[in-house]
Amino acid sequence: LVDTPAAVEGAVGGLNSGALRCVAWSPDGTTLAAGTIDGKVHLLRADTMDPLGVLQMEKRTQWVGDIKWSPSGTYLGVAGHDSFVDIYEAGNGYKLVGTCKGHSSFITHFGWSADESMLFSNSGDYELLFWEAPSGKRIMNSGTCRDVQWAGYTGTLGWPVLGIWHKGADGTDVNTCDRQPHTAACLATGDDRGLVSLFRYPALGGKGRIYGGHSSHVTTVRFSPDGKRLYSAGGADTCVCEWVVC
Repeated sequence: LVDTPAAVEGAVGGLNSGALRCVAWSPDGTTLAAGTIDGKVHLLRADTMDPLGVLQMEKRTQWVGDIKWSPSGTYLGVAGHDSFVDIYEAGNGYKLVGTCKGHSSFITHFGWSADESMLFSNSGDYELLFWEAPSGKRIMNSGTCRDVQWAGYTGTLGWPVLGIWHKGADGTDVNTCDRQPHTAACLATGDDRGLVSLFRYPALGGKGRIYGGHSSHVTTVRFSPDGKRLYSAGGADTCVCEWVVC
C-alpha cells in the first residue's frame, strides 16, 4: 500500500499498472521489486518509489509471473513465462547466481524453504518441481523434500494444498493461495468463481469457508504480515477487497 498513489504514476520512466504482472517487498520493507510484461524486474525504493535499477537477462522477454525474496532478503527469485526461475544475490549487486531449468511450460508460482536451501515451483502444465538454492540444480528425488519447512506457501499444487480444489475444478480454476503467516493456521484461496475460501492448513480435504465479494475471478490473495487481515484482488472487476481474519 502506498500513502501517495500519485507517486507511482510515471515511476521508472513511465512504468504503469498496465505493464505490471507482480510485485514483492523485501523482508526489511525497503525495496519493492516489480515484474513486467516484457520480462524486466524494476527495483524501487519502497517509501519514495524512486528507481534503484532494472534486472533483465538477455533472453528473458516474456512476462514475469512471480517474484519472491528469500526469507532473509539475501536472494531474489524471478519466475517468468520463459519457464525459468532466476535467482539473484541481492547483496552482491543483484548478480545472477542460479537458474532453475526443467519446466516445459510457464511458471505460475514458486516459493522458498525457510532455510533458503530449496525452492518449489508450479507450472502451467501442472508440474511441481523442486530445486537446490541458490544454484538452481533440480532435485530429482522429490521424496527428500517431504519434510521441508516452507517460508509461506502460495503454490496451488503440492501436498499442503491437495484439498483446495472444489468438485469439478480443473487445473486452472484456483488461481492463487496464501498461507497465514506466523501461526500457519489457515490457507486462503481465490478462484475463477470470484470466491475467496479459507481452509485449515495443511488443506488436505474437507470444505473450506467460502466468501463472496468479487464480481469477477480472483487473481491474488495475500495475508498482511501479522496475519490478521487478508487482501484479495479481482480480475475484470479491478477491485481489491480487505478481509478481517477472525
